[in-house]
Amino acid sequence: VELERRAAKSDAASRKVEDLQLTLDTLERERDFYFKKLRQIEVLCLQVQDGREPLRGIVDNTLHILYATQRPEELYQPVRD
Repeated sequence: VELERRAAKSDAASRKVEDLQLTLDTLERERDFYFKKLRQIEVLCLQVQDGREPLRGIVDNTLHILYATQRPEELYQPVRD
């Protein structure tokens, strides 16, 4: 009886760990998604600062970055400068 109780607790704990890992993976993908957006906006601002990008285009480009969506396979792509 004790062994069955411990096995049930172990199974429940394993399921909880799996659920938490799934939550962690999702949160990490979301963090990376929004960090990439911030990095793209930073690069855009640096280009404006250096004179490589016209100031008048910064609003349109920033809005494009903010409202862009990604396909799941793009979530793991590194940010390019």
